[in-house]
Amino acid sequence: MSIYSEVGLGTTVRIFLPRVSKGRGPSDQAVAEEAPLPGGHEKILVAEDDPFVRSSVVLRIENLGYSVVAAVNGNDALQKLKDHPDIDMLFTDIVMPGGMSGWELADKARELRPGLPVVFSTGYALEMPIEKGHAGGKSIMLNKPYRKAELAQRLREALTGNFVDQ
Repeated sequence: MSIYSEVGLGTTVRIFLPRVSKGRGPSDQAVAEEAPLPGGHEKILVAEDDPFVRSSVVLRIENLGYSVVAAVNGNDALQKLKDHPDIDMLFTDIVMPGGMSGWELADKARELRPGLPVVFSTGYALEMPIEKGHAGGKSIMLNKPYRKAELAQRLREALTGNFVDQ
């Protein structure tokens, strides 16, 4: 179950139930075991205010072979970007408390590192980069909830610049 809330916008509650396999084809697990997920060795900065979500995302990304630097908000992320010149990509939640959204963080991060690839993550369907003016450069939207395979694909797309229609 996940709950996302923002003052003035509302609350989204999502409940995830296991899928029942009816024996008509391979299960999701069997398919996932057959097709290796794309991974890498790059360093990814993860900005996520929710500690549970942050630890989950960090673990998923590390399991794909990447190294991760985690930040609790936009200001923390900018400081870590300055402290770690080897960061290759920013993965940020859009809605974060503390006065800086993921949109603003991406803009400030790209002032420090022009061309930095960014993956925006959100639980709000209406938060689209084009509407906010952040589609320029290497930007990808990843809507919550997402599967590990989708995360793996979007990270590689952002890092390589080979974008697939979302």
